[in-house]
Amino acid sequence: SRRVAITGLGAVTPVGDDVDSTWAALVAGRSGVGPLTTFDAGAYPVRIAGQVDGFDVRDRLPDARLARHLSRAAGFGVGAALEALAAAGLGPQTYEPWERGVALGGSVAAARTPRRPRSPGSPAAPARSSASARRAPRPRTRSARRCGGYRTARRG
Repeated sequence: SRRVAITGLGAVTPVGDDVDSTWAALVAGRSGVGPLTTFDAGAYPVRIAGQVDGFDVRDRLPDARLARHLSRAAGFGVGAALEALAAAGLGPQTYEPWERGVALGGSVAAARTPRRPRSPGSPAAPARSSASARRAPRPRTRSARRCGGYRTARRG
């Protein structure tokens, strides 16, 4: 059996923008669910969700200009990762840039998946579809295509 040591935690959640505020909200029984405000949900049967409000990843980045390269969801992951690294006592020089990364999954809000037109005679498109049923777009950069878009580059 392999052992794992958790050396630092980070969190960006609907109930808090860091580990301490998230934990305090959970212990107090506070809910992070409320009316949707990031888009008009009037056409949907459900108009509530757990949303992150007031978080700005630029407050955690060493250079705020880096935020322009991140989607909203990626900012949550990077913000939580930076908090975890700080909690672990690991500075920016601990690892080389190619040895660091954040893995994200499960974000539907920023997805802009092109839909294929249906062929003649095929059944009509469903009124609703799940996010898992949508095909993710292929990576468009040469290096991303070369590695399949899933593996990271390794040194040496």
